[in-house]
Formats: sequence, structure tokens, C-alpha cells
Amino acid sequence: MSQHADNIRYLGNEPVQYASLTDAEPIQLVTHELIEAYWPLARPYFDRCIRETMHGEYEVDDLKALAVAGKLVIIVVVNDRTGTNPYRAVDLALAVEPIQYPRLPAINILAMGGSPRGLVDGQRKFGTFFRGWAVMNGARVMEASVSPKMQRILRRWGFTPIYTHMRCNLLEG
Repeated sequence: MSQHADNIRYLGNEPVQYASLTDAEPIQLVTHELIEAYWPLARPYFDRCIRETMHGEYEVDDLKALAVAGKLVIIVVVNDRTGTNPYRAVDLALAVEPIQYPRLPAINILAMGGSPRGLVDGQRKFGTFFRGWAVMNGARVMEASVSPKMQRILRRWGFTPIYTHMRCNLLEG
């Protein structure tokens, strides 16, 4: 395959036009096609998050299965909303779920990861989008159980500590 123009590539002798790359923007992966198009690009970020900060709650492919089942939502910040450009990239990925407390509807961030630029610029560029998206989906707060490293990142997003999360392993003596 050779490239002859910014958004036209040739597959053999046939021209194939792709969406041109844009500045990064967030999209919600709501269809099976979008999940399949962007999962390979978001998966490494989720994998790192799960490996470095979780303690057996999830494996990375559980997130995809839950998204396909409609139990959580994956939002990615991408440079190609169509998923067709071979040079598309994900800068930030979030896996979130709605929580229906009796008096305080919430959005819980299950996993979050991204490029260094995506994690640093994410709040500044897309914080208003994420907050608006959460409110439009009925939430009054966003929450997350996080490691100290992620706590520092989420402080930039306006998160503050509310509870101390504790755990007792019932299988150990």
C-alpha cells in the first residue's frame, strides 16, 4: 500500500479514501464497530492501569466484555472519529460505569489510562466534556477508587478524597 495524498491510499490499484486526521476529540464507544475499531488502541492503556494499580478486580478483557454487554462505557480521546484512518491514535481512554446510590447518582471511573500527553492534557482539554457527559447521563458526582499515582492525576480533574478504601482478604489466614 502506498500513500499518494493525505487521506487517499491505494490498495493495489484501487484508491481508498480515509477520514483525514484531526485534533484529538473524545468519542463514546457505543457500537460494536467502534469498540472493535478502537479497542486495540485503548487496550494497552487499560492493561497498564490494571497491571499497575488493581488487585484482582478485573482483567483487561473484562472491560471490553462489559462494554459490549452495555454494563460500562468506554470513552476514548482520538484523532479520527470514523475509525477508518490507518494512522488513528488514542491519547486517553476511560472505562466508566453508572452507580445508582439511592440519593446520589454517580459515574465511577473503573480504569483510566493514556499517553503522557493525554493524561496531562486530558483534564484541561476535555474536563468540561467529561463533566457535561456525566451530568447528561444523570450523574451528580464522579468517583474512583485509585492508587496514589492516579490520585495525583485525578486531583487535577477536581477530585478530592472522600473515603479510605479498605479490604480484607477472606481467603488468607
